[in-house]
Amino acid sequence: MNTPKRIKMIMPVPVPDFAIPGFAAQIPPALIRPDIAIDFCGTRNGASLLESLYEATLAEAWVLDAGARAEAQGYAAVCINSMSDSGLTALRSRLTIPVVGPGRASFYLAADLGKRFSVITMWPRWHWIYEKLALETGLGSRLASI
Repeated sequence: MNTPKRIKMIMPVPVPDFAIPGFAAQIPPALIRPDIAIDFCGTRNGASLLESLYEATLAEAWVLDAGARAEAQGYAAVCINSMSDSGLTALRSRLTIPVVGPGRASFYLAADLGKRFSVITMWPRWHWIYEKLALETGLGSRLASI
């Protein structure tokens, strides 16, 4: 059997080691493949919640720290495990492997499926994340509401 391709899944906040298996357990069993290994990690430092632009800046820096060596470590891709897509653009400028995040992917898919779309969020303090994503993706005129 060939060595599985490895994906580095980065949470943009510090995560205790005991919590990592909980993130891995969220992958539906039907999507688990023997040829792909997903390694979850949090950042070495930073804020515990992304509830302000200050904390988002910290997250960007620490995600860059966590992912900058992913290619040299043998990873085939990096995924930012947050709708904030923290550090995504900076990592793309550093690495030649794919770097993806659910924020942009979700916005582009929603825009592809309909003329306008809305975001349902669990916390009003995260509205700024979606407003930022709308600007970064150029989809602000398509975002109906948060």
